[in-house]
Amino acid sequence: MNKSKKKNKYEDKNDNINNEDTVIYKPSKKKRKKKKHPRLKLFLKIMLITFLLLMVIGAGVFGALLYRCIWGDWAMNEKDLKISFLNSTIYDKDENELGTLTGQQNREIINKDEMSPYLFQAFISIEDERFEEHNGVDWKRTAGALLTFITHKGESSYGGSTLTQQLVKNLTGDDEDSAIEGALRKIKEIVRAYQVERILSKDQVLELYLNLIPLGGGAKNIYGVQMASRFYFNKNAKDLTLVQAAYIAGITHAPNKYNPFTETDRTEEINKRVRTVLKKMNELGRITEEEYNNALAEVEAGIKFEQGTVSRK
Repeated sequence: MNKSKKKNKYEDKNDNINNEDTVIYKPSKKKRKKKKHPRLKLFLKIMLITFLLLMVIGAGVFGALLYRCIWGDWAMNEKDLKISFLNSTIYDKDENELGTLTGQQNREIINKDEMSPYLFQAFISIEDERFEEHNGVDWKRTAGALLTFITHKGESSYGGSTLTQQLVKNLTGDDEDSAIEGALRKIKEIVRAYQVERILSKDQVLELYLNLIPLGGGAKNIYGVQMASRFYFNKNAKDLTLVQAAYIAGITHAPNKYNPFTETDRTEEINKRVRTVLKKMNELGRITEEEYNNALAEVEAGIKFEQGTVSRK
């Protein structure tokens, strides 16, 4: 007799689990919802719109400045490159000189051929050593001046202007240095310097500059190298020695500080400044080693100043 095996209740359950209709439960992973930041989105949109607006405004301002500099009232042309203040000489009916009348500036205009060659070398060396290379603006020097200004928290007196830029400043009389007005003046000065060098040659720029600049003299209001030569050395600019030319070139930034005819003895300051100019000329190869040594010996022996007669106001 065959005895059938009875399936227990656990076996029945296993059979049900293994059949095809059985679905095995797997827990699902719920996707995390990303949190939205409406304030951040709004902030970014505002920043983007603001940036675009500033770009548009900046482009408009730049375009307006460029227009004024090139075609507008900031542009410089040939008629602007003239000296306003000149001395007037009075003659009698027989053309004998009776005297000279001066205005705000005591000046006599001369050409390059009437100036000592040492004057050109001295001024270029101490004021603008790359004068013959740039087109009105020395960007290397400008960058150095800006860096110095920043590192000294706006208290640096180091200048980045070329001789051409200084010519523009003296011709226009613009000397604003404060905030936005100072920045605008610098922009105008740079653009105008480029314009000047498209009109004038390097020799013409230098000649005009040397006739224009203020060179001290106190109440005598000495302007230009010819009148300075007469005032400090009682001679014409063409006859200046190397040391005398170095002196005149060296005093441009503070002429009254180096005035030898005041009650205060300025000998030490004057000699130091002249040696600085001579050293720079020698370093740049604008004078020979022999000229340099002879000039130093002349300074040590004492610079001979002789106050000449110049017209009064």
